[in-house]
Order: sequence, then C-alpha cells, then structure tokens
Amino acid sequence: ILVDDGVVNTKCHTDNSGDAKAPRTFIGFKEDGTGFLCVVDGRMAGGSYGIWVEQEAQLAGVLGAQFALELDGGGSSTMITFKNGSYQTKNTPSDGALRSVFNSLGLGKK
Repeated sequence: ILVDDGVVNTKCHTDNSGDAKAPRTFIGFKEDGTGFLCVVDGRMAGGSYGIWVEQEAQLAGVLGAQFALELDGGGSSTMITFKNGSYQTKNTPSDGALRSVFNSLGLGKK
C-alpha cells in the first residue's frame, strides 16, 4: 500500500528490488472517487532510471491519491491506450518490447 487514507507510506518494502530504481506501476484513487493508473519507465540506456518504491508512494501522494496500491513493476510496466479503434503503447517497456503477461488492469469510461 503506497497511500492509505491520504497518508503516504514512508516505510515501503525493500524486498523484490523495492530499494532499487526500477520501472513502477500503481493505481490510485482520489477522495472524489476518481481512479488513475501511473507507469514510470526505467532501466533505459540514456533515459529514465526508474524510481524507488518510496518515491512511488510520494508520487502517488503528489498526484492526489487518497488510496494507492503498488502493482507489478519491471518489464511488465506498460501503459497501453485504446483510442479511435487502435491500441497504442504510451511508454517504453524496459524489456525493449511488450512482455507477454496473462493479466492486466483496465480503466474505462462509463
């Protein structure tokens, strides 16, 4: 848990590379119920190095999360949008290509 009832978690985990800069993904919900997803690139030569989990929690707080939960990171951190009938990758996955994973989280407009 990155943010719990508006309180940013300053004692984030350090296992599973939590204490290393890496690509990160989280979901957050604001006080008004608005939900958002955030993907931070990392491990890119000449580009983003990623963030620590504690920085991920701080970012969730800055973005206004009342509640935020860390999701899978690393090479599976990928943001894809669907607009005008086509999918577009919005970030640069650290594996250099899309990783085959068997789950995803999607947000849609009601």
